[in-house]
Amino acid sequence: MRIPESIIHGMLVRIGMSPEYRGFHYFMRAITLQFDTPFPGRQMMTAVYPVIAAEMNTTPSRVERCMRNAVRIAWENQRVRRDRVLSAIITHRMSNSQMIACLVMYLRTQAEMHGLFSDTEYRKTAAGAQE
Repeated sequence: MRIPESIIHGMLVRIGMSPEYRGFHYFMRAITLQFDTPFPGRQMMTAVYPVIAAEMNTTPSRVERCMRNAVRIAWENQRVRRDRVLSAIITHRMSNSQMIACLVMYLRTQAEMHGLFSDTEYRKTAAGAQE
């Protein structure tokens, strides 16, 4: 199941990331990739960044740097810490991989709670995340 981009967009804006930064769009794509096909955290640089870089006509290191900048700006805006729901999950300034994993986990939880997955889809997706 694909998560609508509008949900990801709204969540990133809610935590203080600005759509005017490239890192915002890289985060949107990384969350979509991670939501659809989970990668372990250590494979982020080798699996996800190159895919995003190829799609956006840039390099993996630039993708990582722009995403890191987006996390820094969001953290400095302090909107993450003021958000009632996400502040319980995001307790410190995270790395890109941690932020993506955390937001994907939140989206999966919300999708499960609101019945956006059928039982078989959720089991298949959750099993893929555990491998």
